[in-house]
Amino acid sequence: MSSDPELERRLTRALDAVPLPPPERWTAPAHTGGGNLMRRIFWVSAAAAVLLLAIVAAVQLGASRRGQGQVLAPPTPSLSSSPTASPEPTNTPTPTTTPTPPVASGPLPAKCSGCVRRHDLALGISFAAPGDWFYTPAEPASGRSQVVLTSTARVSTVPIPTSPPNLDKELLIEMLLVPSNGKDLDTVIRDGIQVSSTGLTIERVQVDGRDARRMTGSFQNGHRVYVIAMLDADRVFIAEAYPATSERLSIFDDLIKSIVVLPRSTEQAADALGGALESSDWERIEALMRPSGWNAGFYRSEGSPNMTPAQGVQWLRSRDDDGTLDVTVQRRPISQSAENPSRPETFSIWRNFTAMSPLPQQRVELIFAKQGDNWFWQTGVFGGPVQ
Repeated sequence: MSSDPELERRLTRALDAVPLPPPERWTAPAHTGGGNLMRRIFWVSAAAAVLLLAIVAAVQLGASRRGQGQVLAPPTPSLSSSPTASPEPTNTPTPTTTPTPPVASGPLPAKCSGCVRRHDLALGISFAAPGDWFYTPAEPASGRSQVVLTSTARVSTVPIPTSPPNLDKELLIEMLLVPSNGKDLDTVIRDGIQVSSTGLTIERVQVDGRDARRMTGSFQNGHRVYVIAMLDADRVFIAEAYPATSERLSIFDDLIKSIVVLPRSTEQAADALGGALESSDWERIEALMRPSGWNAGFYRSEGSPNMTPAQGVQWLRSRDDDGTLDVTVQRRPISQSAENPSRPETFSIWRNFTAMSPLPQQRVELIFAKQGDNWFWQTGVFGGPVQ
């Protein structure tokens, strides 16, 4: 591969523009001895995602901007940064492809007893993680960034910044979105993630039925794990776990398995909810309920107050005769709600379900609403006559 001086200069400027934290925040007192390095490593661990994004962006933008004298704008910093070797650019032609459609799979595994399901609207995903862990959601990238689509979401055992006494007992998970710029997953990985690594292993995995890669090795600031997935034609999802030697690394793998990619259209919402209801996939049902509130309506009667998605799932489960739904969803056509024309809806038939009173079968209207850029199940109107 040939070297591109302008691309390397652009990458260097991007990395240099990400500020390091104040020294007193990432260097422990002298008397702690070897703990200095451990504390510093945990503090700068979040830099890996920033560096990775700078590398991806520099390579992706390099071909279109060579000779124009433009400087790559730095991404929103995670916590800190440190220099790393510049990747070698490639002149391999970039194919424009559409990601493979998600593969249908069985119900999601139940979350752990201490886990809660969270909706990160900027990332466009829902995931389960321990409820007592620290969580910072992502936010949409400011301006018209061609480098990142979101800031970094963090899930960690300790607050950030911190000085853990034993790094292997802690875990930091970071997640964010970057644009695909017309590249498929393997091209993104091949062209954008050519950083110094030792003992790198790559395995094919899935994120909510979408093609993904799990990469383990020694990257910029230590031994870590990445999962990179093509969510759709324009968005690449990057998740990082640090350190890879953590005793809690299984939490990262469980989080990845719990991810639900949120619908971006009413058709996607109807398809996803239909599959979830018909298979009694309670985790996915919870993920598809509107985060700001789900409610039950009743045919020719008043409805319930708004509930959280977790409360909504509990409401449904407590009213089914055996805890397993018997539902058929009519996914098309999607019509407009008679009560509110701005809310699209479809209908379903529920059997042996007690909303207000036991009914062998009933028609249930499924009403959708948009929150952020995603569509959710907002209301179920129960007790209608089966036509």
